[in-house]
Amino acid sequence: MLFSIHSQLITELASEDNCVFIGRCADSILQNAGIDRISLFIAAPFQDRVKRKITEQF
Repeated sequence: MLFSIHSQLITELASEDNCVFIGRCADSILQNAGIDRISLFIAAPFQDRVKRKITEQF
């Protein structure tokens, strides 16, 4: 039920104006709704991610 509510909200917002969604399967939801979209996946090299995690302060 929660996914259905999220899907409806994502579709409504994207059809009204430009939006940025992080996660939430928005690319699949918008594709199924026939709404134009740009999908990006951004990642850092593994060594950089490990180094960042080691030096993070809690």
